[in-house]
Amino acid sequence: MSRFLACWKQLTARSLVSNSTPFHSGWKVQGAYSGVDPTAGSLHVGNLVALMPLIHLYLHGIPVYSLIGDATVQLGDPSGRTTGRHQLDQVIRDRNSQAIEKQVFSLSEKVLAYAEDCQYKPEVAPASLRTWNIVHNLDWYNNMNLLNFLNEVGRHVRVNQMLARDSVTSRLHSSSGISFSELTYQLLQAYDFLHLYKNQGINLQIGGSDQWGNITAGTDLVRRLFPKAVSSKSPVYALTTPLLTTANGQKFGKSAGNAIWLDPSLTDSYSLYQSFISLPDDTASKYLDMLTLLSSENLESIKSSHSQDCSSRLIQHTLAFNIIHMVHGEENAKLARLQTELLHGSQPAPSGFFVASVNSTLPAVDQLKGIFKASNCYYKVDPSLSPMPLSRLLRELGIYASRKEAAEHIRSGAISLAHETILDPNAILVRNDLVVLRIGGRRALILDFT
Repeated sequence: MSRFLACWKQLTARSLVSNSTPFHSGWKVQGAYSGVDPTAGSLHVGNLVALMPLIHLYLHGIPVYSLIGDATVQLGDPSGRTTGRHQLDQVIRDRNSQAIEKQVFSLSEKVLAYAEDCQYKPEVAPASLRTWNIVHNLDWYNNMNLLNFLNEVGRHVRVNQMLARDSVTSRLHSSSGISFSELTYQLLQAYDFLHLYKNQGINLQIGGSDQWGNITAGTDLVRRLFPKAVSSKSPVYALTTPLLTTANGQKFGKSAGNAIWLDPSLTDSYSLYQSFISLPDDTASKYLDMLTLLSSENLESIKSSHSQDCSSRLIQHTLAFNIIHMVHGEENAKLARLQTELLHGSQPAPSGFFVASVNSTLPAVDQLKGIFKASNCYYKVDPSLSPMPLSRLLRELGIYASRKEAAEHIRSGAISLAHETILDPNAILVRNDLVVLRIGGRRALILDFT
C-alpha cells in the first residue's frame, strides 16, 4: 500500500474529507500544501482542521508545505464573508506573518512527540522522510509586475468561471457587492498552486470547504499550462476539509468573532481545555475523530466508556487533553487537566476549589499558586484594592467593564465566592488567602489576596 493511500484511509475514516477531486487508488501525491493569510497573529482552532490532513501526510513521509499569504492578505479573501476585509498595516501584517511561521514550526515539532505518544500507525514514515516547509507567497510576487502576471495567468482564466465561484456570487448579490481586488484573489491563489507545482513539485492543495472554488481555480490553471504533465506523470488534486461551526452553524474564526486561538498567550491551555469540555456529546465525538491522532481502537474504547457514564464527559476531557498535547505540549495538557479538576471537580474543597474524591487533599496555597499563576484565570489582588466593595474590586481587576455591570451580575445571583453566592455589590472582602470567584456556570477565577 502506498504511503498516500494509507494516509487517505486515515483521512476518510476520521471524516476529514469534505470534497476532493475524484479519488482513486492511483493518486500520485508528490507534495501537499495548505495556505493561511496572516490576518491575525495566531492560528485558531478552525485552522487546525485544515492542518490535520497536512499532519497525517507529514507523518506518512509525504512532503508538506504551509504557505503564508503575505501577498494575498493585502487583497482579502471574499470566501465566507458578507463584506470586504479591513486592510491591515504592513507592520501588523509582518508581525502576524512572523508569529504564524513560528507557530507552524512549533506545531511541526510538537506533533511528532504527540504522534509517538498516541502510537500513531505502524506504517508511519521514518524521520528522514518527514519534511514540513514554510513558504511566503510574497517571495514570488515581489518581483512580478502586473503585465507579466496578466500575460502568464490572466489569459488562461475565464471571467464567467470566476463569477460563478460561490464566494463571488454570494457577494455579487449582496448590498456591499465585491471589490475588484477581492474578485482577483482567486487568481493569486491559483498562481500560488502553479508556482509550487512548477518549483516544488507540489500537486495537492488542502483547505477548508469554503476554499473549494479558490483551490479548483488553481487545479484548472495548472492543467491549462501543463496539460501533458497533468494527464500523465504529475496530476493535480484538490482536497477540502469540513468547517468547524458553532451550534447555530456559524463558522469558527476571527471574522465571526469567536476564534479560539492556538497561541497560548492569547488562549492559555486552561481556557483552551474549557472550550472543549463544554461541547455536546455528538460534536465532541466528531471532533475526537478529526482533531486527534488516537487509534481507531482507542477512539472506540473511549466512546464506549463514555456511553456507560455520560456525566463523566470522558470524550470531552480526552478531546481537550489531546488537542492541548498536540499544540501546546504534554506538560501543558497535564497542567490544564489538573487546573480543570481543581476548579470543576466532583468534591467541594475549601476556598471554592474542588478535588477528585472525598479522600483527595487540596494542595497547599503555595502549590495552588504555582499551578495557576501563569493562567489567564489568575488575578493577583494588590493590597491597595482590599478592603473594597466587591463590585468595584471586579471593575478594578478588569473582570467587568464597569462597576454597574458587575453590580447587576452580583444582584442576579451569578457571582459566588468560595462556594457561597454573594448578592450584595457593596460586600467588603477582607481576606488573606487564595479564593475562587465563579461567574455563572463555568467561568472560574482565582483571586490571590496573599
